[in-house]
Amino acid sequence: MSKKDKKKDEKKALKKAEKQTAKKKAKKAVAVEEPIAERIVEEQAVPVSAPAPEPAPKPVPEKTAPTKTPARRTRRKAPAKKQAYAPVEGEALKTVSIKMPVSLVEAADAAAKTDGVSRSEYIRLAIEKLVNA
Repeated sequence: MSKKDKKKDEKKALKKAEKQTAKKKAKKAVAVEEPIAERIVEEQAVPVSAPAPEPAPKPVPEKTAPTKTPARRTRRKAPAKKQAYAPVEGEALKTVSIKMPVSLVEAADAAAKTDGVSRSEYIRLAIEKLVNA
């Protein structure tokens, strides 16, 4: 069944339900109001005016098409990088945050690029040379 056919069927079902609800309300109103009106007339002997018109039923909002939820996006995993630097086989690395002058960082970046290594590896190698010297 196509989406259009489903929508048409849903609209038909909604209209049918609204009609049935309106009919039920009308029957209940007539069935309840007549005996009460007769009792009031008998008790008070006062002419009863026509019952107040029933307020119009609130319009039922039309069902909107369900919003399409975006397909779950799977994160593409980056290929596993081979660790370029391992001072000792299997030794863990620790992240260290340092402040450096911008000019020194730019110089380190340029030198790392010419050597074909990352900034982190270049700085690690430089510190290792200083420590082991």
